[in-house]
Amino acid sequence: MRRFFSALLSLIIVLTMCGGVFAQDFNAQGSIIVPNFMYQFKSTSSWVLPDVVLTNITNETVTCQLRVYGSHGEDITARGSFCAGGGSSWVQVSNGGDVEIPAHSTRLYRMGYGNSQLRTVGYVEIKWASTDIKANVALVGGVNLRARETYLHNTSFLINQGNPF
Repeated sequence: MRRFFSALLSLIIVLTMCGGVFAQDFNAQGSIIVPNFMYQFKSTSSWVLPDVVLTNITNETVTCQLRVYGSHGEDITARGSFCAGGGSSWVQVSNGGDVEIPAHSTRLYRMGYGNSQLRTVGYVEIKWASTDIKANVALVGGVNLRARETYLHNTSFLINQGNPF
């Protein structure tokens, strides 16, 4: 029993000392939570796919970290990527949820079909940082939901009621 507690204490000390190595620190200047975020993929003909549109309203490049969490707290961010462009000319600019958004530019985080079925509702956490340390707002955004069952449906809503965050 004594050996067990010694080993446990040693493990705790090692993990405490190495905690900074495992942490992914992001020194955010601003953040927001987007609740009621739905993602559903049953098949290529039956889905609800969300897009998050973020616009940098500053004169500086903004580094953005977006994370999508499902109904059990699981990180499903990898099912999407950031794009730039529009229409039939979307260009992927970043895998997953980390992206740099140039001054006065817009990026779209698009969740795609995925390799497996998943139906979940959760939330999105968006954090940002800028080289301008005095900036207290940098982004505006919205969420578009595209759905297909028999017909194609679209709806959208503004993040933070359209106010900068």
